[in-house]
Amino acid sequence: MEPMRPSQERAEGALHSPAWPLRRETDMGKARHAASRAKAILAEPLRAALSALGYVAWAAGGRRTGSAVGPPPGAMEGGLPLDRAGKEQVVSTLRGLAPAAPAQIVAEAERILRHEVDLLGSGPVALGADIDWHKDFMSGHRWPRWRYFRWIRPAPYPGGYDIKVPWELSRCHHLVRLGQAYWLTGHEAYAREFVAQVEDWVAANPRPWGVNWACAMEAAIRAVNWLWAFHLVRGAQAPDDAFARRLCASLLEHGRHILRNLERQGDFANNHYLADLIGLLHLGMLCPWADEAASCRDLALRELWAAVKKQVWPDGVYFEASTAYHRLATEMLLSAVALCQHNGVAVPEPVMDRLERMLEFVLWSTRPDGTVPAIGDGDNGRLLRFSVWTDAAREWTDYRYLLAIGAVLLGRDDLARAAGDQWQEALWLL
Repeated sequence: MEPMRPSQERAEGALHSPAWPLRRETDMGKARHAASRAKAILAEPLRAALSALGYVAWAAGGRRTGSAVGPPPGAMEGGLPLDRAGKEQVVSTLRGLAPAAPAQIVAEAERILRHEVDLLGSGPVALGADIDWHKDFMSGHRWPRWRYFRWIRPAPYPGGYDIKVPWELSRCHHLVRLGQAYWLTGHEAYAREFVAQVEDWVAANPRPWGVNWACAMEAAIRAVNWLWAFHLVRGAQAPDDAFARRLCASLLEHGRHILRNLERQGDFANNHYLADLIGLLHLGMLCPWADEAASCRDLALRELWAAVKKQVWPDGVYFEASTAYHRLATEMLLSAVALCQHNGVAVPEPVMDRLERMLEFVLWSTRPDGTVPAIGDGDNGRLLRFSVWTDAAREWTDYRYLLAIGAVLLGRDDLARAAGDQWQEALWLL
């Protein structure tokens, strides 16, 4: 007979020990606790996996539904400005405000067709024929595609790679640029590329797996940019009804993901929570075909107006004590007010008063050269990037476009004069 190994001896001794029944019960209790904990940890990604495969009801305890998600005909029409009937006036106004802008928009769109980007100080980078949405293209680090979003982590100290690189790419600001180029030229190539990139992103980023679902703010900003880009190209042939249904299905997933992962800890919230609410507001107003649209919109409005009171001091300064985050918060709130006004939704007077004070802070902190000093931290965050810049670095220090938008929304001539030549954003947004 082969002699027992030490591990076997320990096992045999444990089985014949007088304490074995008690130890067995304790160990089984620990095992049950561990199993229960593992079940809780794995339940959400398991439900998400089933949902992604079409087992939506089964994931919630029922049977497979297999039903398609999509809007009724015409549901994606309206809700945003820039009616195609007024296109010529918009184009001529843009040429009057910024004569070089149309050509710059088209040139940038051509680079996007070649999958060339310039993000977060990277300089021009060619991403290749197949965009890797999970990769920090500056360092080469790649997050696993099938890692559950709650298990995604940024680089540990001392760094070496940056989670904001795939996040910034997946905010999809560049798709709005394609939409602008289509709006200006009518060339189908820009609309086709928008469709291709959205479909590629959706295929490469099934919720809730991967780096691009790790932060609800990122999903919110992406949803806003997709909605705007689609609005700009919806007269083209490429975004047909089948694509619209697929886009709407993903937008529905974005909204549900944001709702389940709102970035608020008790009473504390910051610009991330504002972005979450801005995303829900756009989805709630612009996707009325969704069952959750009305509740989404109402939640966003209620929480957003409350957040303004909590996050903006009475003098109009954003509470994070950063000019960069003050700019981001002001930009997001201006977009919310513009969306509400365009859709006939009243904005509370105290909110408008606080927003006016925020614009006055920008007005009085702008230097004679049109830039605002960098105070506090910041990461160049934007919600929408309509303007093109001859001097790209000025985008991050020139906040006068906020004054232009505020001048229109509030009817203030002093803000209009202080805006100087920074009217591109107001033209597209309003």
